[in-house]
Amino acid sequence: MPLYSTDVHSKAVGQPCDAGGAAPAEGGVEPGAPWCYLFVHHARVAHVDRLLGARFKTFVHKTVTYKKENGKITARERQTISGLIFVQGDKGEIQDFLRRNCQGVRLADDCSTKATAVIPDRIMRPFMHLDTGRSRIRFMPHPLSYYSEGHPRVRVTSGLLAGFEGYNIRISRNKCLVTSIGGLTVAIGGISMDSFENIDEYVRLRRSQQRGGGGPAGSRLTGMEECFFTPQSQLDVTAMALNLRRKVRGARACMEGGGARGAAVTALSLLEEAGAWLRAVDGNGRRYDVGEVKAACGDAGRLLDDILSDGALPEGFRRDLQERRRKI
Repeated sequence: MPLYSTDVHSKAVGQPCDAGGAAPAEGGVEPGAPWCYLFVHHARVAHVDRLLGARFKTFVHKTVTYKKENGKITARERQTISGLIFVQGDKGEIQDFLRRNCQGVRLADDCSTKATAVIPDRIMRPFMHLDTGRSRIRFMPHPLSYYSEGHPRVRVTSGLLAGFEGYNIRISRNKCLVTSIGGLTVAIGGISMDSFENIDEYVRLRRSQQRGGGGPAGSRLTGMEECFFTPQSQLDVTAMALNLRRKVRGARACMEGGGARGAAVTALSLLEEAGAWLRAVDGNGRRYDVGEVKAACGDAGRLLDDILSDGALPEGFRRDLQERRRKI
């Protein structure tokens, strides 16, 4: 499987941003506000960054390369992805600012949701602080789902990247976490000392432990039912939610590849099984926060909306899909 990689060190540069949350910049950017990003021509990066920096916090990822010239080693700095600028603040305010001050420039969309890409500050801040001697960052050319085949889904449980999820892949002899940040696929190296949790294996293990209560002994579960079990901790709920969101991302990739029917079946099955699971959890006296599972259901619902909005969808299939969704 082809993977893009470089042999250069990454360097995070931009306006100062402390780890504890600075005071709001003039213009009302609150600490902890989400981030968006945009692409401009490489010759305009400095100008647009300066304009945005007067009102918002900005961040440009750069890479340092080393070359030998005239017997000496010199360092050269360049943008890791040409024209990419991250900016912190309300997406509506940022877009309005760009409309008034940078004609023809707009915030980038998330390729999966088709909405303006938004990165939570809790995700962006560790990414910005990865400028250490052992950390390397590579921006990858494909969606995250492209790298799923043959690699387990993992969640980082310790270190700076605790909470990040993605795929553990070896690139150029270096173990990397391939993850998504606001729709951008990024490979982060130098994380071998961090702890990982294999989400797929965790869910399978928890299901097997409860098989006596979840169905006849020795029964083989198929489809979306295999994603659910009775939670005994908040970690159980989180693992199920992560697995469900992975299923939705896979279904969306299937839809974008022309497999609308298969994607619709996956989304509907997820909503049906999740609905039954949520009712059961409520019936047993809910002790855990199930918001992450509901968020996965929201992802599935938006996927169905996108499928139904396709004008090329056969009318008979559209009616069946609408009717089945209405009954959920």
